[in-house]
Amino acid sequence: MDFTEKYAEYKKAVEDCLKLPELENALLSEPIFHSLNAGGKRVRPILCLSFCEAYGGELKKALPVAAALEMLHTSTLIQDDLPCMDDDDLRRGKPACHIAFSEAEAVLAASAMAYSAFRKIAEALPQSASRLIKEICAYMGVEGVYGGQKLDMRYEREAEDVDSEKVLQMYRMKTCTLLQACCVSGCIIAGADEKALKNAAEYAYNLGLAFQITDDILDEISSEAVLGKPVNSDARNKKTTYVSLVGLEKAGRDAEKYTKEALSLLENLSVSQSKKFLTELTKNLLSREN
Repeated sequence: MDFTEKYAEYKKAVEDCLKLPELENALLSEPIFHSLNAGGKRVRPILCLSFCEAYGGELKKALPVAAALEMLHTSTLIQDDLPCMDDDDLRRGKPACHIAFSEAEAVLAASAMAYSAFRKIAEALPQSASRLIKEICAYMGVEGVYGGQKLDMRYEREAEDVDSEKVLQMYRMKTCTLLQACCVSGCIIAGADEKALKNAAEYAYNLGLAFQITDDILDEISSEAVLGKPVNSDARNKKTTYVSLVGLEKAGRDAEKYTKEALSLLENLSVSQSKKFLTELTKNLLSREN
């Protein structure tokens, strides 16, 4: 099976798991499914699945966790788009949740989705749930995704004091940590050792920096039709980014540097099929157009 076929297989499995029959007739189901079904690359759950298989784990055990991680990711996107955050009207080529519904419903949907995600993990893998939830919360909390969002907001106001190292620190928190949660979760489900978890976290750290710098570049050079969300939104919001500080050329070189470091860490994987897939995925994320 080549990379494209394997990616499609992973993606379909995740999206089947995201049908969430338990939420179909629930309050807030409409804004939740509006955001979950808007598309996207599903990179984060696919990383969870591929790292699980890389260490000999079963796909069916990892799927509920992978789906839960995509729910958590989607909840952060709903929050990012809010008027009090990035104030974006478009997400994945569709109206942002607060545009399609209301700001209040978007806030509630994001929170409800997060709680549903943790419930999904607890029900699917009760023996591993404590460790998984502990790791995910550590990566997503005040020292991770949400702390990074706070820094992002601060740097909008204090741009004159921000340098490239501070921006990279914000990226480490806001972007890298959720990728780390996904890769590490896959390892935990497979029963991998602590060395494997550390390697997975280091890989995701470098992948995250390359991914976010590439995002900044695309915001500068892409189009709304290709990107599926507003372009030049960082400049419009007077947001300091890595590109705005170091320029497109150096940003491109650094994205390549972090990608190469991520690729070198994949050499530690022993399952050749998983190594090949993750290698192709890592390269594709650098060269993507959206």
